[in-house]
Amino acid sequence: MSVSFFSWLGNLQVHGYLFIFLLMLIEGPIITAAAAFAASLGFFNVWVILLLSIFGNLIPDTLFFFLGRSGRTKPIEYFVRKFGLSKKKIKELEKGLREHAGKTITFVKLVPPLPIPGLILTGFAKVPFKKFLYIDVIVNVIYSVFFVIAGFYLGFAASQIFSYFKIGQYAILLLIPLAILVYLVYKKLSLRIKRGVL
Repeated sequence: MSVSFFSWLGNLQVHGYLFIFLLMLIEGPIITAAAAFAASLGFFNVWVILLLSIFGNLIPDTLFFFLGRSGRTKPIEYFVRKFGLSKKKIKELEKGLREHAGKTITFVKLVPPLPIPGLILTGFAKVPFKKFLYIDVIVNVIYSVFFVIAGFYLGFAASQIFSYFKIGQYAILLLIPLAILVYLVYKKLSLRIKRGVL
């Protein structure tokens, strides 16, 4: 079991960064925390994880921005409304983006389920790309640093417990997928609650 486990770890370290980056494009925060957790146990370089996290957030954000900038078509508007935003809330967000871009982009980035529709609305509102990019980079750096620190120090604390009970190699296989599952369930429940409110 030990040989196969460490062989798996070797493959993870060789190909893991690309795999992690692809996952970050889809679900950045929890993957960042999980990867930082693994970095604290020596499986990854924490600075590489931080860099991947920043770009893993920045790339999809930019794509959603340009999706909105491409034109206010019915399919895109329908997609935005699928997140449960009322017409009133959409108008309020667009007004905020035109008048207070920095505060509003920061708000939509941090409040589920607003990141995707909010970034598309940023494109709708014709926020200048340079201004959007400047704000988004700052928010993503802070966002990524937070989740890297949280994951890294959680992993550091957990490693002390693992070493005490001598269950480290098995815990890493169990806790990371469990943490991801708990986060995804929480996010789905939060999204349903928000849809009932917004």
